[in-house]
Amino acid sequence: MSIIEDFQAFLTSLIQGDGIEVIFPGAFFLLALIVSIAVWIVIGKLKSFNNVKITLAVVSCSLYLYYFSLKHFPLELIKSDIPITKRDGMLFGQFWYPFYQFESFLDVVSVYASDFIFLLVFGFLVTITFKSFKKLWSFLILDVSVVAFEMIFVLANNLCHSGLCDSYDLSLVIIEIPAMLLGYLLALIVISLNKSIYERLHKSKQPRTLENII
Repeated sequence: MSIIEDFQAFLTSLIQGDGIEVIFPGAFFLLALIVSIAVWIVIGKLKSFNNVKITLAVVSCSLYLYYFSLKHFPLELIKSDIPITKRDGMLFGQFWYPFYQFESFLDVVSVYASDFIFLLVFGFLVTITFKSFKKLWSFLILDVSVVAFEMIFVLANNLCHSGLCDSYDLSLVIIEIPAMLLGYLLALIVISLNKSIYERLHKSKQPRTLENII
């Protein structure tokens, strides 16, 4: 993914007044990243997060935004000319059956290894960064919500385009949920071995007073 080239093309179209028919992954990622940074800086200041926690929040969100942009972009903004009909290997003409036409476990590993790693690291960082996700039930809600969001995005995308514009691989349900859970478990191990560091990470910044400055 060429982030800079995609973003330059997006800006050029805006400046020249050309109609934007496609949003490329790099342009979406960079725009979403800018918004993410701004939001977490504001939230961090309001909740007195320390700088390390704000940075980790941005990194964890950025990781998923990058993953999401690779999976669902480029995004066409014109009506699709591909009808949603029954297709071999697809559910409702939009969702690929899990591991459709895969012949071996090695094929699965070669195709989905990067997805597994992305979501494992995401689950790890989220658990470290946000204290509420240390609770299993809370993390499970996040875990399932991530998968549900991607499926809903595909459905909404196709509905808005009045045809098949995007599809979802149901294999990812089997890959992403365990990957995030493994990241969660690894984070719990790291937290238990580094409790003092973890507590410092989540310790709110103390406001500077005139007495402290003096």
